[in-house]
Amino acid sequence: MQKTFMDSEMLRWGVGLILGFPALMLIVGEVIFHLDRRKHPLTSTLRIVRGLLLPATAVFLTLQHVIPVGRDDLWLRLVETVILLVLIHASLSLLNVVIFAHATEGSWQSRLPRLLVDVIRLILVLVGLSVVLSIVWGYDLGSLATALGVGSLVLGLALQDAVGNVFAGLLLMFERPITVGDWITVEGYSGKIVEINWRAVHLETFERVLVIVPNSVLAKGAISNYGRPTRLHGELLPFRFSVFDKPNEVRNLLADTIEGVRGILADPPADIITDSFGDGVVLYKVRFYVEDYADVERARSEYLTRVWYAARRLRLTLDHPTLYHLPADREAPPFRDKVPTPAAVAALFPQFGLSAVAEDGPEWRDVCLRHYSPGETVLRPGEAIPGLFLIFSGHVELAVRNEDGLLNITAGAGRGEYFGEKALLPGQSSDFFVVVAEELEVLVLPSTTLEAMLERSPRLASEIGRVMESRRAAALRASKRPVNAADQAFVHPRREDAARSVGASDRA
Repeated sequence: MQKTFMDSEMLRWGVGLILGFPALMLIVGEVIFHLDRRKHPLTSTLRIVRGLLLPATAVFLTLQHVIPVGRDDLWLRLVETVILLVLIHASLSLLNVVIFAHATEGSWQSRLPRLLVDVIRLILVLVGLSVVLSIVWGYDLGSLATALGVGSLVLGLALQDAVGNVFAGLLLMFERPITVGDWITVEGYSGKIVEINWRAVHLETFERVLVIVPNSVLAKGAISNYGRPTRLHGELLPFRFSVFDKPNEVRNLLADTIEGVRGILADPPADIITDSFGDGVVLYKVRFYVEDYADVERARSEYLTRVWYAARRLRLTLDHPTLYHLPADREAPPFRDKVPTPAAVAALFPQFGLSAVAEDGPEWRDVCLRHYSPGETVLRPGEAIPGLFLIFSGHVELAVRNEDGLLNITAGAGRGEYFGEKALLPGQSSDFFVVVAEELEVLVLPSTTLEAMLERSPRLASEIGRVMESRRAAALRASKRPVNAADQAFVHPRREDAARSVGASDRA
């Protein structure tokens, strides 16, 4: 006899679902609300239960007990399938919370590769789907396993490279020779690891180019990891100087120019090595250290630039293969800078009365032209002053340290101005750090030339004296006041780099 809705069992189920389902949803919702306020990881699992599992279960119970349908009804099977799939999803979420939610740094959970976790989750999902197909839809698992085995063989042959990358990725995850953020070199590419996935490792090079390296290539080849065992990186630079240059002078040049270069560490100190003798040259090697490989390109560039300028000032021959292999119809460029004539200097500095000085006279014999790279320190406090520096181009900053040891910039000087005015007084040394803010070209007038100029123009001594006193007073004030925002409001493009260079070289 066919049952009606008024039958006692159907009525009980109907009333129970009408009253129980909203009550259960309300209870679970309250639990979720309180757990969410505490940021509890179990919240995500309960959201799955409330949003998917409970409604699907209510529909299933309605179809089975309130609106009775046959066991083989399509809608009942579909709902039952949804319930089991949601149950698998909720179980995996709960497993993830139990195992990984409270994992501490260094525990086996934190060291477990993410790729392996994804593979295990995929296997569990496949097993769950097989159980659903067997229980709900009545498929024979044996036949299904056979079909999957044959299909897997065909698919594996077709995707052997992709499968190889996956397993290579698993091996890399287990060994963990690389991590996201490491700088590596592989297959001729150097870059920072930005992603590690199932198939490949993504590198971002210095040129902001994305290079994708398959995991199988990483597993088979050699990897240079600049982040292991520490991120401290040593860089080796070779230099070749003429065999006629004194090794100690060259070594001092290489050591002095490295001080204060941005990114290069003072501890551990750089190593300067006289390596070998070649065909008319001596090979030197400089090994310096940076905190991270990402800093090495900028540090190398700035250091090489400073070495070029310093070698030119000291008239040391920095060798380059093309320097001695020019075409027959070309002449090698002059190594030494040509000193401008007194008349040319007088046009920019009329107060010095240089127009009366003879270019071939003894007063002009020791005058020299020098070039400095941005960031270099021309003079330091306590250092002997070789002469008066007349600025033809560029800009320098004059700075002192205050009572707290912080740097205060007291004045600046540009084209048409000068510094090193204490060279007029015998035995005097610099009171300032003089740091190059913009590429500098200066003419250095030695004391003999200055004495001759003072004899011709007595007023010149008064002018230089006023400049000297003004700068001395500014240095005295700056040495007693704290560094404020005005001192750090850099006007020139390289002024901040210059100030940073002073601090680093002074500490070194």
